[in-house]
Amino acid sequence: MEGRAYMFIYVDESGSFVPATRSDSWCVVAGYVVPEVVRKHVERSLSLLKRRVGCAYQNELKLRHLSESQLGRFLGELGDLESTLFISAIDLGHQDPQVVFAHQRKQVDSIRANRPNMLYEEGRASIDDLSGRLERLSPQLYTQMVAQVDLLDQVFRMATLYYAQRLPATLGSFKWRMDEKNSARPLFEQTLTHMAPALIQAKSLREPGISVEGFDHSHFDKCFRMARRPPNFE
Repeated sequence: MEGRAYMFIYVDESGSFVPATRSDSWCVVAGYVVPEVVRKHVERSLSLLKRRVGCAYQNELKLRHLSESQLGRFLGELGDLESTLFISAIDLGHQDPQVVFAHQRKQVDSIRANRPNMLYEEGRASIDDLSGRLERLSPQLYTQMVAQVDLLDQVFRMATLYYAQRLPATLGSFKWRMDEKNSARPLFEQTLTHMAPALIQAKSLREPGISVEGFDHSHFDKCFRMARRPPNFE
């Protein structure tokens, strides 16, 4: 496959991410990765499924609308395509709300610790704005943000390895399609937009991603700037 293609990543969440008193209170963020070359096949399978269950194409299809056989058939059709699914899940029944709050507080403090290093007022204002946004997130939205950043990190690490072997041109451009509910929560959406790149970069410095000799990373390397040396945040 020659030239630059696109990789479409559809991200959605399930669950409220609020603290729970019993186990098996799972909340999930999922990312479905679809190379441009098979996108029409995926859309056709979804359209046919909606038609079979009497759901309008523009409406969201819920699991309760499907029988087990209908779901199995649809998943089988998707399984025949070069698409991949990534999931970040958390059982809120095993999470201490105080630990969640402490984790959020630590992230806020780590951002504000950089304020004295800013030479210009614009930099200090940016630190104040970002730390304030993060601090104002509710515990459930903060938990969702952590899960979503973990998901994005999975996609960057593993989808690149998978498609560098199979459809390397699809790594030339990533097109993200986020759940529309996020646009109704501007504080969450804006905080995620600003925090995700920095958190993913920090994680990549602690746990560098894998690059396999012989895999075709050329399309990815052409479209994403590669630093000659990692930044030093000490």
